[in-house]
Amino acid sequence: MRIGIDIDNTIICYDGVFATVARLLGHDIDAGLSKAETKGWFHSREMYDEFTELQGLIYGTYLGHASLYDGVKMFLNQAGRIGCTVFIVSHKTRYPLIGGKVDLHETASMFLAEQNIIKSGSRGFVPLEQLFYETSLDDKIKKISDLQLDYFIDDLSDVINHDNFPQSTHAIQFVPETGSECTRASTRLNSWQGIHDFILAPN
Repeated sequence: MRIGIDIDNTIICYDGVFATVARLLGHDIDAGLSKAETKGWFHSREMYDEFTELQGLIYGTYLGHASLYDGVKMFLNQAGRIGCTVFIVSHKTRYPLIGGKVDLHETASMFLAEQNIIKSGSRGFVPLEQLFYETSLDDKIKKISDLQLDYFIDDLSDVINHDNFPQSTHAIQFVPETGSECTRASTRLNSWQGIHDFILAPN
């Protein structure tokens, strides 16, 4: 079985991080807001560039404030035990659109290695050569197609519902704040335990 996984908001969890870093940067925003709520706070004040810069800082300089979603390592461990091949495919520019020139690909790779997601020596789950960064959405969809995946897991409906998303790949949308829903072509699940049970331990 060949499984592909997105990185941001799928493997890496940013719950509360956007508001926390915004406060560190001097913005008078309530602590604990989600990414969407933080984005709404900035956009309601027409601070569009400021939010874009904040996002670049979080994906780069402040990535250490983030964490892994519960259950990611359990899933990867079991996938490896039963012989699945796992790929990580991210749509991520190399540098922030606004702000300092931090290599976002390198920063994400280092974080994933530190968290033992990417293999380093005898530790970790996914070989480095199975980690891909694509700088456009269309290129990400093409990579998913080229890898001939059985499943692809992503938080974004723009990926799941893309016109060129391969019909042979079952799309799983990871949406923690919603309920679960399954159709023939795609599935919405709200936890990594649910993803584990759906893919690796089907009823």
